[in-house]
Amino acid sequence: MRGRSTIILLVLAAALGAYLYFIDAKKPVTDEKAKEKIFTADATAVDQLEVKSATGEVTSLKKDSTGWTIVKPIQGPADQNNASDVAASVASLERDRVVDENPTDLKAYGLAPPRIEVAFNVAGDKEPKRILIGDKNPTSMGLYAKVPNDKRVFLVSNGLETSLNRSTFDLRDKTALKFDATKVDAVELTSKNQTVRVVKTGDEWKLVKPLETPADYTSVEGLIGQLQSAQMMALKDKPEDLKDLKVYGLDKPEVTATLTSGTSNVVLQLGSAADTVTLWARDPSKPAVFSIGNGLAEELRKTVNDLRRKEIFDFRPFNATRFEITRGKDTKVFERVKGTGPNAPDTWKQTAPVIKTVDASNFEGALLEFSNLRADGFIDKPDAATGVNSPIAIITVKFDEGKKEEQVKFGGTGVDTFAFRADRPGAMKLEMGKFDADLKKLDEIK
Repeated sequence: MRGRSTIILLVLAAALGAYLYFIDAKKPVTDEKAKEKIFTADATAVDQLEVKSATGEVTSLKKDSTGWTIVKPIQGPADQNNASDVAASVASLERDRVVDENPTDLKAYGLAPPRIEVAFNVAGDKEPKRILIGDKNPTSMGLYAKVPNDKRVFLVSNGLETSLNRSTFDLRDKTALKFDATKVDAVELTSKNQTVRVVKTGDEWKLVKPLETPADYTSVEGLIGQLQSAQMMALKDKPEDLKDLKVYGLDKPEVTATLTSGTSNVVLQLGSAADTVTLWARDPSKPAVFSIGNGLAEELRKTVNDLRRKEIFDFRPFNATRFEITRGKDTKVFERVKGTGPNAPDTWKQTAPVIKTVDASNFEGALLEFSNLRADGFIDKPDAATGVNSPIAIITVKFDEGKKEEQVKFGGTGVDTFAFRADRPGAMKLEMGKFDADLKKLDEIK
């Protein structure tokens, strides 16, 4: 008996689908240019929205001079792009074609009740305008729709499914942390194994914990940029969701990132995995837990060595004015000679041990190789094997019109080469063979 009832229901459903298909198929295809505007409204003048999604969730929004905000079921800033997309979609809504002038059963179209419903106000209007969206038609050529005071059922574009079917989470601002990246003057990453702190002095970043050394500008700015652009992928903000932070690995966060701007701080704590591509996180100042992408999580896991400056030299070929290299008892000195006359190029000459003009192009090519030397590892307490006490070469460079000077010593035994600077702790391990190749290029200059 049960099986027979199921079969009857399936037959009825198939018959209904066939009927709707027949109705759609018999309707003439309307020329795109003949599409009719449902509303006459300027999207920029829409100042209120009420969106009921397919799940039944209702979200109310208002717009003022600062943009869109959500007023129900929560209060807070809205995702400006998504809210504006809804406003633009309904304000410019077009009717593809009418499929039923006088429907007897709106359920057949998914319109009793409507699956999606959007109401909007244009500044100055007394009553809101409203659009009701139902199911996709059997030929998948559009969505059934109607307006409340018109019996007709018509088709609208399938694209409205994406534009209008928005949950409260879809419509809320999903920025994880609110701060001005240009005003951040300190960053601290705290985990079970380390505390790394960098501070900004002028335009430069410097590590101050667990050691003092120049920081890698790109790495620090990249970390700040990732935190500023971090988006919530999912959200848990109901009281029952927040009773036990252990569920999210946030009772003992893996990493706590603190960004300081003057006297104010913003904090992000990293918890356990939410799924294969996101992890739980929270801003301790707010009653919510949210998930973030793995990419940001990797940024928060950066170690002190990840944030250390890796360039061995600060100079660049265009600003170098003097280059001196000592290897054993031999010292070579090269100096830039300013060009004379309009647009005359600078040249380079060797001033020790003999004076001679050198090929400027080849010499600057060698300078470029030295200036591109980078560390691919660090040793905090270098031993004799690094050559710390018996350098194989010492390079001193003057740059910025001779106002700045830096000296780097190079040492090593076997295949490994290390660099040492008085203003940086420990030893910097170079890429294998790179320094030897640079020396060879310099030796080949005539």
